Amino acid sequence: ITVEESRRALEAAEKAGLPVKVQLMIGYPGETKETIEDTIELMRHCHYNPGGGFAITTPLPGTALYREALERGLIKDEEEYLNKKLWRGYRGHWIHVNLTDFSDEQLMEIRSEGEKRIKDNYRKYIRSHPRLLVNHILRLILFDIYKYVELMKIAMDDPRYASRRLKAI
Repeated sequence: ITVEESRRALEAAEKAGLPVKVQLMIGYPGETKETIEDTIELMRHCHYNPGGGFAITTPLPGTALYREALERGLIKDEEEYLNKKLWRGYRGHWIHVNLTDFSDEQLMEIRSEGEKRIKDNYRKYIRSHPRLLVNHILRLILFDIYKYVELMKIAMDDPRYASRRLKAI
């Protein structure tokens, strides 16, 4: 999907009154600094909260991307990949398989810088729109309450884990 198609889809959803949640990915094969910059600029102009930022593209079993990663030798030990790497999850905190021409360090640096620029722009935007700022603050408060309740449920099964997580909140 192109940046222009994404922009039109976001505008159509807004026009239809649909709630929009933007999820971003980085690290797709063939991606360049220019294509990443296009995504950052789209987000800066659309003023959506990027949530958790960029997820790192992760090939999942049964997909064309997974088959490509195997064929290119990017997944060297399939059993380890499935049982150890994917088991940790794939929320973008680490790179399981780098599908780009960037080094892992470069990709993570580009990701961090892009997230910072998008989030800084979003914060600036909501500060200039009081209704959005109030909504944003309320969502943060409610999310913290939700996390607390979920951790209390976990505490019944694993009190030590829940205790560490509560301290982090």
